[in-house]
Amino acid sequence: MDKKGRSWLLVAGSVREQEELASEIEAWGGEVLIIPGAHRGEERVRPDPDLEAEWLGSLARMVQGTKPRCVLVTERVLQEKHPAPEEIRKGMIQLKTGDILDPLQLVENLVEAGYKKVGTVAERGEVARRGGIVDVFASQAAIPVRMEWGGERIESIREIDLHEQIGTGEVGEAGIFRGKAQGLPCQTSLTEFLCGDWGRLICGGSLS
Repeated sequence: MDKKGRSWLLVAGSVREQEELASEIEAWGGEVLIIPGAHRGEERVRPDPDLEAEWLGSLARMVQGTKPRCVLVTERVLQEKHPAPEEIRKGMIQLKTGDILDPLQLVENLVEAGYKKVGTVAERGEVARRGGIVDVFASQAAIPVRMEWGGERIESIREIDLHEQIGTGEVGEAGIFRGKAQGLPCQTSLTEFLCGDWGRLICGGSLS
């Protein structure tokens, strides 16, 4: 964001250029939000789960809280259709330490939204409950979280080490998308997410 409060959309010509630009910006101490393509290769090929989660998580970041200072996309991502911002906003819930919420109700709501109830979370879209402890691997998340309740109050939210199945660092809050990326209708331009004053810089390729 510049001195006038403007954020910037950087458009790379390819995935490789996108990754190189992101590395350069971060090396200079800058912050950048990368929006990957929802798919790589042919549309009929099942998308990579990590890539799909990053795509969904980045779109969620665009509609929640303070707008990013810098967003980095490729020409293809800019031309692709995406879910409407309201669909993303409607699907996201943000939980924080201290929130009052029935853990059983949370699990039931996630199951109704398409999450699978399991004994131990291992993949995105899974939720597990043991008394006052709820583990969730959200559809858009890179790492699952463990929420511990005292009555109906969330006492802690920590990331989970999937191999050891133990809570690690306290994060204090967690965003959860209720649903799955593959079920979202994609009919909207990415420009619909760019509310406010945005500058645009073409960094490569042949976008007209």
